[in-house]
Amino acid sequence: MKTLRALSVLLLAALLVACGSEKKAKKSLGASQHVAFELLVVTNKDWYASGNGEPLRSIVNTQIEGLTQPEYYFRPVVINPSAFQRRFPFYAHIIKADVDAQYAAAQCTVERNVTCQPQIVVTLTAPDNAQMAQLCEANRDRILSLFIEDEFAREQKLLRKNHSGVVDLEAKNRFGATILAPVDLTLTRKSDSLFSWISTEDDERSLCLYALPMHDVGDSLALEWLLQKRDSVTQRNIQGEHEGQFVHTNHPYCTAKSVSVGGRKALQLRGLWDMKGGSFGGPFVAYAFPDSAHQLLLVADAFVLAPGKAKRAMVFQMEAALRTLNF
Repeated sequence: MKTLRALSVLLLAALLVACGSEKKAKKSLGASQHVAFELLVVTNKDWYASGNGEPLRSIVNTQIEGLTQPEYYFRPVVINPSAFQRRFPFYAHIIKADVDAQYAAAQCTVERNVTCQPQIVVTLTAPDNAQMAQLCEANRDRILSLFIEDEFAREQKLLRKNHSGVVDLEAKNRFGATILAPVDLTLTRKSDSLFSWISTEDDERSLCLYALPMHDVGDSLALEWLLQKRDSVTQRNIQGEHEGQFVHTNHPYCTAKSVSVGGRKALQLRGLWDMKGGSFGGPFVAYAFPDSAHQLLLVADAFVLAPGKAKRAMVFQMEAALRTLNF
């Protein structure tokens, strides 16, 4: 009996040591060193630049929809596999690709916190180029979502630390909601019971909150319906310096899709706006969230006015903010 008890104690001690060493191993990982939108591509550089590498390049060089000039989600850094351990293990976003006959089948795997933390590593392997092309196509949306969602999470972490009290107060007072907007959105342009417009001092970025009747949605969140509603809201509330000028949605350049934000259904709307009767405009992005408790559709809408400037970072920061809307 004593022998059995002694063995039990030893076994328990061994398990505790094993669990402790596992936790310690995780803690020993260094912190990732991430620059926004940077993506490390680990593959044969000659292969990547060739026609065979086009399916992977088409993922890495995905263009952002709804901007006034071509801009891309990622800033790729392409390296050969032999260079990875020497200089690059602390990248937070990594995609690896390898074509070799040694692989029995094409495979896409996702790992987290491999050489640092937080980190996402996507690995694509295939026995030949044809199967690699099919693998890239089949996993394109999944791969993009992994990295883009993580970029949103990183931006929202920054917003939680430092955000606009003006916007948050407007959201609470007008709509019983909360939202984490960039701290420099401080200028209240217009505010009433169903509409709020707050901008930066230079008007470069603006955020609007407004409510639409839920019954108007009907059985679908149709693109054209919401575009028309957006135009009616902006025409009433966001006018130019001269009579007859107002913010107008450029319908042919807009897209919409249903998305899930933190488990909540929403309609994502993005595209271009212009000043009707004026000569300027820019990109916008909006999220419409059904509020079944109040039978409303609550819309968080952001637009950018930055002629001659790159707009990716501005639009992305504003979109990250819109996705924090909660009620």
